[in-house]
Amino acid sequence: MFTMPGSADRWGLAIFQIASLLCLLIFSSQAQASLKDGSYPGLYKVIWVGSDTDSKIGDKGKFFFEIKDSKLVGINVPGDDVINRAKFRSKVFIEEEKMMGDIYLDIVEQGYPITVKMAVEGVVADGAFIGKATISLISVNGSMMGDTPIEKFIFESN
Repeated sequence: MFTMPGSADRWGLAIFQIASLLCLLIFSSQAQASLKDGSYPGLYKVIWVGSDTDSKIGDKGKFFFEIKDSKLVGINVPGDDVINRAKFRSKVFIEEEKMMGDIYLDIVEQGYPITVKMAVEGVVADGAFIGKATISLISVNGSMMGDTPIEKFIFESN
C-alpha cells in the first residue's frame, strides 16, 4: 500500500485528537455531583451492643447529618443534649452520594470527659443517609481505651 510521506503521522494525530476530545466530553458529562448543603436524616437501629452502653439491641432513633460545601460539619440527635453539645471533629469523606469516615465527639458524661468515635459508611439516597456505623470508646477521663466498640447500628430508609 502506498502512503504519502507523513500522512500516517497526520492520521494518527487526528485520531488521537478525536479520541481525546471524546474522552473529555464523556468525563465532563459524568462529573461528580456532590451533596447539596443541608441536613440529611439517618434512621438507625442498634444491632449490637457492648457492656459499656445503656443501649439495647433493637433501639431506634434518628441522626441528622449536617452537610456544607461537601463536608460533614455536624450531627444533631433530637432529644440528646449530650451529643448535641459535644465538641465535634470530622474525618468523613463525601464523594457524590457516598459518605465514609470517622466522627469524633468529645462529651462530658457524669462529670467525666469522654471521647467516642462513630465510624460511618453509607450513601445518601432519597434525601436520607442509609448505611452502617460503629460507635467506639476512645478515652474516658484521659485514659485511652484503645478504640473499643460499644455499639453497632444500621441506618435504614424507613
